[in-house]
Amino acid sequence: VPILVPGVGAQGGDAASVVEQGADAAGRGLIVSSSRAILYASGGSDFADAARAEAERTAASLRLPI
Repeated sequence: VPILVPGVGAQGGDAASVVEQGADAAGRGLIVSSSRAILYASGGSDFADAARAEAERTAASLRLPI
């Protein structure tokens, strides 16, 4: 059963600790929510690029492909 993990990103949750403490032996079993960091990545015309960059940064910190 996957574990929902809120708070990674803007709320300050530590991605490395989440993976270390919550993932199974195959590195799976987590559904990580980082919506605030992505949603508020930019308020300008560069929003799409900024949101993608934030999503990529978050995925990299979790060592997951997006």
